[in-house]
Amino acid sequence: YLQHIYTYFLPLPIPKYKYTVEIAGMTCKNCSIRISNVFNRKDGILADVSYEDGCAIIYAKEPLKDFSIRQTIVGLGYSVRGITEEI
Repeated sequence: YLQHIYTYFLPLPIPKYKYTVEIAGMTCKNCSIRISNVFNRKDGILADVSYEDGCAIIYAKEPLKDFSIRQTIVGLGYSVRGITEEI
């Protein structure tokens, strides 16, 4: 399933950077959709956000700076509890 999503949103190769972001302040599905939409509009980025889990999984072709992830989320009115990078 994820391979299909990658192929649809991003040209191959599959992104090699993965970030797990803990987010506070999301109260409904629209909150997660709002955050997802902002990240998914950016070239080379695919985000899957869950308000139930209070986190986002962000895949990127190029490395992202923690500050830019935080700035995007805080700019939407939410808080970032932590960011974990997986390669």
